[in-house]
Amino acid sequence: MSKLIKFQLRNVFKQKSFYICMILTLLMITVFTFPNSLTAKDKSAYMFMPQLIAFLKSEPAMFTAIFISLFVCFDFSEGTVKNIIGRGYTKNEYFISKLISSVISVIIMFIIISVVIFALYIKNGIGYDGNYIYDIFGRIFLLVAAITLYSTFAFIFEKSGIAIIINLFVPVFIPLLFALIDSKLKTNISSIWIDSILNPLSKNPNFINVLESLGLTIVYIAVFYIVGSLLIKKKEIK
Repeated sequence: MSKLIKFQLRNVFKQKSFYICMILTLLMITVFTFPNSLTAKDKSAYMFMPQLIAFLKSEPAMFTAIFISLFVCFDFSEGTVKNIIGRGYTKNEYFISKLISSVISVIIMFIIISVVIFALYIKNGIGYDGNYIYDIFGRIFLLVAAITLYSTFAFIFEKSGIAIIINLFVPVFIPLLFALIDSKLKTNISSIWIDSILNPLSKNPNFINVLESLGLTIVYIAVFYIVGSLLIKKKEIK
């Protein structure tokens, strides 16, 4: 299993999509948020925190969805999945290796972007606002859960074009649908969507709520993984 994960990670760094999506994300953060900081009174290094959080929000994260779709579907488009399965790996092991590799690669992307943004924001010494730390934890948890969702959809649909469309629009459409149902039926279905991971930290950012958000993240990962595994077992590998 570890060999398979290493193989997948090597493929990540061979793909141009990893570097293109990382650069586009960095440019998007810089272009849309960096100018606002120029008028801020506090120009210390902790000003980089909001920019890191911005990376984990929906707009920049769309490049994450695109990258995951291309990465997961790469083996299908190249016709190498059957060869990998033929080496003795199960479909479920292959799926897990893609999930783990996707999470690791996006975290590496996040670290690289963080270092660059941090360098841009060092002006009057190093400092930070502790409340941002909790928000970053929540956004990372949300991103990991979203990566599991993206990977599952991409593995199910196999085609990168379809996977990109699904991963870009379904996460946006579902909360809108839930909101419509809530308004019509006076329910609270919206509270069960993936965004609920951030609810504990938005109410009161502290260590206990970080653990609660982590617990919700594990639940979502488990749900997406179980759904993906059940569907993958019926999938014919070509």
